[in-house]
Amino acid sequence: MKDGTMLHSKERSSEQLRLESIRRSARRSRLVVVMLTLLVLVCAGAWVWINTRRFSQETVSLNQEHLLDIARIEAKFLKSLLLGKTDYSLTDFTSDLVIGKKGYVWIIDANGIVVSHPDHGQVGQNKMTMAIRKREFTSHDWSELDQIVRLMQRGEEGVGIYRAIWWTEDNSEMSRKLVGYAPLQVGDRLWSIAACMSFDEITEPIENHTQRTVGVAGMAVLLFGAAGGTFYRNLKKENQALQMEVMEHKRTKEELQQAHDGLERRVEERTSELKRLEHEIVKIHDTVQGNVGRDLHDGLLQQLSGL
Repeated sequence: MKDGTMLHSKERSSEQLRLESIRRSARRSRLVVVMLTLLVLVCAGAWVWINTRRFSQETVSLNQEHLLDIARIEAKFLKSLLLGKTDYSLTDFTSDLVIGKKGYVWIIDANGIVVSHPDHGQVGQNKMTMAIRKREFTSHDWSELDQIVRLMQRGEEGVGIYRAIWWTEDNSEMSRKLVGYAPLQVGDRLWSIAACMSFDEITEPIENHTQRTVGVAGMAVLLFGAAGGTFYRNLKKENQALQMEVMEHKRTKEELQQAHDGLERRVEERTSELKRLEHEIVKIHDTVQGNVGRDLHDGLLQQLSGL
């Protein structure tokens, strides 16, 4: 009985360990699904950010190169006009080229003086000082434009982004502009031609690309989420089935153990009963044997007395 109890205790401990192992496995699986989901979200976010940033940089660079090409073409055209002429002034030249919706071309000389601009009120002003606008908009930062003008005065070629106010609009807000500039050298005289356009005009394709990228990333996350959810639900069902199987096995073992214990108890009771009956039989036998012995003894004594 003691050995049976110990065996039952060991089996019950083994079942508990198996159940605990299944629960730990379920917790680990749930943690893995959560971690993978977070990893996918982080990767999707990083991919959207990198892809959008790269597209934005490529779009800006492409438009800046386009503006630089325009500035080069204008410089070649003006150089062909100026060659062999001494009385031609660039102040007589105003490009009617419209870049995008409201972009334009402007020209400064080596001293930074505006010699050509669609806004004739700016002709003759120093582009770096722009005294009128700087007095009117004292809170604005004109350093980006000033840096570009310094490069243009040195006869350098390049592209850039600066903030300024659109002269065509009654708006005091600073706007971002893309610019490409190229030098115009005729003899010992130097000018610089700049072609600019609004940065807002390239934001639409960037925003459209961003929306498409976010949509693709969102679909990927949703698909992974659906797959992960299906995997987790199936795994959960399998774990529940295993737990039910273990519990059923445990219940069956407990019922068998109870039946075994009951049988052992009945065997012990029967054995005790048999031992009790055996003891009574022996006692009865001794009593009968004693009575028979006394009867024989008394009979013999009587016979001997009669002789």
